[in-house]
Amino acid sequence: MINPRAVYKKMIDLVIKLADHGLVHGDFNEFNLMIDDEENLTVIDFPQMVSTSHPQAEYYFRRDCKNV
Repeated sequence: MINPRAVYKKMIDLVIKLADHGLVHGDFNEFNLMIDDEENLTVIDFPQMVSTSHPQAEYYFRRDCKNV
């Protein structure tokens, strides 16, 4: 059984981990995430990715967090 709270935390942790590495996904949503039976997440579809130094990185980061 999937634990929604645990999966939510993993999604937020992934967004933050990407940012810690200098990247913002830019399109982080349910269509670009896969989850297996053990609640492991895989992020796909990176064409919209931008650097954290991009002028609109904060906007995209906040949008990614909101999309979770």
